[in-house]
Amino acid sequence: MRNSPASVDDRSAPDSNHVDPPDPDQLELTIFGRGFGECIAVHVGDHRWVVVDSFRDTSQRPVAQTYLENLDGEHTVVAAVLTHWDDDHIKGAADLIERYRPDEVWMPAVLNNDEAFEFAFAHVEAQSGRAVPSGLREFVSVTSALPSGVTRFALPGRFVTTGTPATLRVMSPHDEIVRQGFAALGIAQRPGFGEISSPRPNNTSIVLWVELGAGTALLGADLENSEWGWQTIVDAQPQNHPRAEVLKVPHHGSPDAHCDAVYQRLCGENLLVAVTRYTPGVTPRPSPNDVSRLRSVCDGGWICGAQGPSRRDETEIEEIHERHLTADGLWPFQGEVGMVRLRHRLSTGWTPTPLGACTPL
Repeated sequence: MRNSPASVDDRSAPDSNHVDPPDPDQLELTIFGRGFGECIAVHVGDHRWVVVDSFRDTSQRPVAQTYLENLDGEHTVVAAVLTHWDDDHIKGAADLIERYRPDEVWMPAVLNNDEAFEFAFAHVEAQSGRAVPSGLREFVSVTSALPSGVTRFALPGRFVTTGTPATLRVMSPHDEIVRQGFAALGIAQRPGFGEISSPRPNNTSIVLWVELGAGTALLGADLENSEWGWQTIVDAQPQNHPRAEVLKVPHHGSPDAHCDAVYQRLCGENLLVAVTRYTPGVTPRPSPNDVSRLRSVCDGGWICGAQGPSRRDETEIEEIHERHLTADGLWPFQGEVGMVRLRHRLSTGWTPTPLGACTPL
């Protein structure tokens, strides 16, 4: 990391005080993490927001809802984007949609087939009364909460409708993944048996390019660097593609999502990054090696979410699943919310404000 980013030393909880909203023509990215959960609120202008993914905060409300309700003034969610159905990216999404009734709800186009929907509903029905971890439970709740006609399925080149000059362009999943249909989800078991998470490698996740005025950002979700993953995205862009000034690091900084070409072709020299923690795994992310790698390719960054234990073995993880994971998907080691708010002005560039359990990279 060449230079430490400008910051505001505010360690208060992100939901504790009312704060001034962004200017009507100002781009804002607020990235939230909790050790098990990721969400991004994007101000696209005129107090309109696009919310990307969801998790519940310590009050058990969708974290984006808590944030928006603590901003002065009236705010509208014009679109919600569910990048994939993993537990840490989708919890509370149905409540958020019920509260704000967005004009569009985006999902990966790979889910736009009858087999995927039939499996999801059958899986949740088979789990009835059981505290089995599955983002499909929330996915089914989301589909039940959707007003008719608002669903959009993400393919490269499609645009989220914002009603403002802001651009949110879909960069993945690749149409080859969509062509594979249900098989691309990697589901090999019958409904009701075991946790259903994203396939490995995850090529189904929605990546977004964000642009308003001179502000640019790349939101990497959990897309991995594998066939039909990051390199495919890079290869599809023209040589004169704009460079991102902010990157939401994909897959919690894991090396399986790192692609040198992304930093060389799609990111600018003074890149700021934000990465959300993921604490349940055998190696919590970002690991010290992940942090070192990210420092080498950015000008500054933050880690959002509470610090978890340094390491767990597979047996302990299975025991945690068995003993502690409730139907709401709340891990006992899921801690304080951390967030970094980045607001862009033409005259000064990006101004970051870290809050809660948010630490410099």
